[in-house]
Amino acid sequence: MKRLFIYLFFFSLSIGGLFATTQSCDLLIVEKDTFCLKSFPLESVEFKTKPFKPAGTFCWRGYRAYWRILDNELYLEKILYPYPWESSVDIKVLFTKNDIPFKEKDGMILASWCTMKFCRKTYYEGKVEEIREPLVKSDKKKKNILLQIKRGKVVKNKLIGRK
Repeated sequence: MKRLFIYLFFFSLSIGGLFATTQSCDLLIVEKDTFCLKSFPLESVEFKTKPFKPAGTFCWRGYRAYWRILDNELYLEKILYPYPWESSVDIKVLFTKNDIPFKEKDGMILASWCTMKFCRKTYYEGKVEEIREPLVKSDKKKKNILLQIKRGKVVKNKLIGRK
């Protein structure tokens, strides 16, 4: 009986992960296309004070960031709070308050801290394309990398001109 209880206990712990909620993604705008980012470039910035608080199981980060590739550079365009999505953070004030130096262009901040490779496309409802950092060894092969950013500069971009 004791052994059965132990098995049931561990089984119940393993089931919890099956009901996990998909996290709200950041959005990347490349020309006229919008991609869902399942990697979060803003997480690598070390803010002294973060204005973000978990909004629920769908958004533990407490924000959704909008990114834009412009002139082969990655820019942080805006940050929105989850409730309502229209409520935004003043990104220039956020970076200034945290003593983080930044370059600005048209109200956007150059993501000079960001070095990432994005790959692995999948499709889900609404036909929004999802891209993320390499998860498995096969993703890391050169042919599977769709977008590569190095210190905010686009090094490789296979997102443009694809069919």
